[in-house]
Amino acid sequence: MIVRITSKSGAKTQIYNMTREAYDALIESWKIPDDFKTFSESKIVFLTDDILTIEVQEDN
Repeated sequence: MIVRITSKSGAKTQIYNMTREAYDALIESWKIPDDFKTFSESKIVFLTDDILTIEVQEDN
């Protein structure tokens, strides 16, 4: 699936290709605030507290 993630710092938007399982795990991780928590999938690391929005662009 193609996912658009917008960060709080600088309102920067990036597009990622990830599996449904990775997307579900990221959403669950994003719901729990923690300054030190990160989510990683195939060398991509997200600082979950910096995520402003997560939008599915294309779901295969």
